[in-house]
Amino acid sequence: MDLYHRVIDCAKGAALMTGTTVDIIFDEDLSNLVPNFTLEDVLADSFRKLYHSCFTQKQLDYAQAFKDTFDTKQSISCIPSPVKDRQSVIDSIRKHPINDFFVETFHSDVCEMGSTDVGDVS
Repeated sequence: MDLYHRVIDCAKGAALMTGTTVDIIFDEDLSNLVPNFTLEDVLADSFRKLYHSCFTQKQLDYAQAFKDTFDTKQSISCIPSPVKDRQSVIDSIRKHPINDFFVETFHSDVCEMGSTDVGDVS
């Protein structure tokens, strides 16, 4: 709230400096995600063309140390619904310290559980 009030003061100050007025209307403090399937396709295509797995053994060992602190069943239960090849992701979770392939997804506007400010940006 302190930051919100500082931003309001900035807007009022700018209006005062320019001899104009400002109306402040607080609409909401978070926004729903607005999917952009065209941009998703462009990004996915670019990633497919550019990505190559190149982890060093040191990086894989480091990833394994983190993975060892997670419950595999819990990780598998958190795979998002739009994943096309769920079994490949499950196999990767079970066998590898880090996912090293592009996970293909279906377009979806279903809101998954979690916390993000991506909706505000979208």
